[in-house]
Amino acid sequence: MTEGQPIARAKLRLEPGTLWAKLKDTTEHALSCGALESIPTEYEFVEDNGMSFLVRILSNLARKDKAKKKQEQKCDSFSA
Repeated sequence: MTEGQPIARAKLRLEPGTLWAKLKDTTEHALSCGALESIPTEYEFVEDNGMSFLVRILSNLARKDKAKKKQEQKCDSFSA
């Protein structure tokens, strides 16, 4: 894309009250076809200025690194 060209954007219209159902259906589909995977995390509560926050901590980066290398290999095979 060159500078100055407008970006085409599709308008997505949802009927009121349908977002949550659409989100659940899309998530289930992505999980079933392998496009989305659960990431194991640990968590702890952190308090700051009297407010509690739930902080999730990624516990296994090995799977993420493996997936990244696999993706890079796929991209390299297309450029050869």
